[in-house]
Amino acid sequence: MWVEKVELTSYGAIQGESIVFSEDKINLVVEPNEYGKTTMATAIWSILFDFALDQKAEDERLTAKDARQPKSGLPYMAKMDINHKHKRLTIVRNFAEGTYQVLDRDHRDADITREYQGANGEDEIGLKLTGM
Repeated sequence: MWVEKVELTSYGAIQGESIVFSEDKINLVVEPNEYGKTTMATAIWSILFDFALDQKAEDERLTAKDARQPKSGLPYMAKMDINHKHKRLTIVRNFAEGTYQVLDRDHRDADITREYQGANGEDEIGLKLTGM
């Protein structure tokens, strides 16, 4: 799986930012402290796997999901374009509503979310894409 692009509508302290990853190259994100590198890495993970309901943030006062809740009032959303087994996909997560979509960019953004759900409709996006 190759992550092509990550877009953060509003995730933690980051709003309206995106990062594009080059294919066939090593991609490094080198920025000063407090720039958002860890937030971007956490976003990639949470787009794939969502947040565990009881997972605590580092300070133990909030859940990991609540700790990334945007203060701006903008929609708590992120999306990621990936290439998986020669299929170009977009994963869209609305963390506030607990919804997600998987779109097939090779077929006019056809909604193929069902292909990434378990037998009872559970979210298996990360599992099916990474095997983890």
